[in-house]
Amino acid sequence: MRLHPLCVNCFLRQALEACMMATDDLTLQERAFRSALDYAHRADWQVSIPEFGTKIHEIVKLETGNSDPYIEGKREQNDLGQRLYEKLKRQVRSSRDPLYWSAKVAIAGNIIDLAPGRKVDLEKEIQECIERPLDVDRFGSLREKIRENRELLYLADNAGEVFFDKIFMEELVARDIDVTYVVKGGPILNDATIHDARLAGIQNIARVMSNGSRGIGTQLNLCSRAFKSVFDESSLIISKGQGNYESLSENRKRGIFFLLRAKCPVIAENLRVALGTTVLTSSH
Repeated sequence: MRLHPLCVNCFLRQALEACMMATDDLTLQERAFRSALDYAHRADWQVSIPEFGTKIHEIVKLETGNSDPYIEGKREQNDLGQRLYEKLKRQVRSSRDPLYWSAKVAIAGNIIDLAPGRKVDLEKEIQECIERPLDVDRFGSLREKIRENRELLYLADNAGEVFFDKIFMEELVARDIDVTYVVKGGPILNDATIHDARLAGIQNIARVMSNGSRGIGTQLNLCSRAFKSVFDESSLIISKGQGNYESLSENRKRGIFFLLRAKCPVIAENLRVALGTTVLTSSH
């Protein structure tokens, strides 16, 4: 997806927040943010949303000397996911359609995100999201593809969310589906890495691999040759979150299913849905 002015504004707000999380040194904060502003001023706005955002966050990390400004927030997210895991797993197991319910749990996990100063009851919001029907629901198509395939590629989104993904993957594995769970090659925003996947115990039910990139979403030009080979060979891909949607929604590959909540007006407009909509859709 091509960069939109609203995305520029959003990433600059993120940059300021990241500067403040990265260091208490006001001089470093100012220098890093001014560098981000300078890049935004000079940047080619024909680039994709993930490409622009990745560069903004690379600048903040370089200027502050902090390679993972979001580390504390990710710990909090993982604590929340771990705390809710058993409760949500019981709900799935007691439902009339555990596979469908587990997919809804995975989508509800996309609510977890870093937003300093956000005053909401996340646990309540997640539960309400699970109990509501999906706003865009192509689960029937996904169920059919699951029946046709014995393996799938699962592109992770955020820390904390990994525990919600695990519930969905457990239902897939129970149906003899081999799952490869793909995380980032290093810290970027609050995205899941190998550390987060292992914390959730994903390695006990699925193959965990890195995409070799520290970029937002799945920018194939930044990913490792090993990951791109697996991606190209996969006939069924589950893509979680907005960043992956931004980077793969225009990919011509068939069999990609996008699971997310439309948390930004640009994504909502692209999907032609209302802001806050829960979405399970496919590439073709």
